[in-house]
Amino acid sequence: MNVKLCAALLCFLSFNVFSDDAGDPCLIKNGGVTAGYLCVDKKIKDIDIVLNESYQQAIERILDEAPDIEGSFREAQRSWLRFKDSECDFIGSSLTNSPWRGVRIEECKLRMMKERIKYFNQVFVG
Repeated sequence: MNVKLCAALLCFLSFNVFSDDAGDPCLIKNGGVTAGYLCVDKKIKDIDIVLNESYQQAIERILDEAPDIEGSFREAQRSWLRFKDSECDFIGSSLTNSPWRGVRIEECKLRMMKERIKYFNQVFVG
């Protein structure tokens, strides 16, 4: 069996193990790497909604108070998104090669997203 097929099969079986019957993947004890991925993925999906709301509120304030900087703000956000991914990939690559590396990368992204929301709320929304 080729490696890609094995990985896909493992992923499929793992997602079924942690499906709706198991509840919140963040509450699974001894769930291992798969539960770790599912937990951080759930948290990222939730925080992404908050980040987008904060971003939209910031845009609204900028349009009301300083519409001439809207383009710069949007470009800064696009640059930040690239930086977040690059920074977390770098941090992940500096860890020893382990199955948890990917979880750590996603946790880094989650942390940076929370920091960005805090920044938006302090500077643009508050």
